[in-house]
Amino acid sequence: MLKMSKMKEIEQVADFMATTAQETLMQNAEWAIDGTSLDKLSGDDYYDALEAVVSKTIEILYKQNTTPVG
Repeated sequence: MLKMSKMKEIEQVADFMATTAQETLMQNAEWAIDGTSLDKLSGDDYYDALEAVVSKTIEILYKQNTTPVG
């Protein structure tokens, strides 16, 4: 079992990774929607669409990570 000090360190590393992943997902979402109808949105609508794509991506990743294989 991990000691509390290691758990805190894991939490800090995971927090950093989550922030970095969020930024990367937003950049990838911009690339992914290029040339789609979502790309024609502007302002808050465009940003909301990016956030929706990122949220859905995270949801799919979570399901893939929690679904037993086989």
